[in-house]
Amino acid sequence: LHGQEFYKSITNAYTNAIGAAWGERLAAGEGHSVESRVEYMYLKALGRLPTDGERKDARVYVADLAEDAATEHDAVLQTPEVWSRFAHALFNFKEFLYVR
Repeated sequence: LHGQEFYKSITNAYTNAIGAAWGERLAAGEGHSVESRVEYMYLKALGRLPTDGERKDARVYVADLAEDAATEHDAVLQTPEVWSRFAHALFNFKEFLYVR
């Protein structure tokens, strides 16, 4: 691997590990509803609340992640895979990646 390829490989491994750890911690108890958890994650990752459009998109995305993980609706909050993947999506927001 050279330069950019090496950086991408270690960055991907790091963000995957951080996302997985955050998903585990979230599934263990932080947040009382999908909406409150999404707000919490936006605040922690991006320093702001989601817009109305982002809230709507997040509900749909979390539902899709739950379906992919074969998770029942009432078990979504306790499913680490859902929240790890949602965290990874937040880590890929331009405002997370770049400092203004």
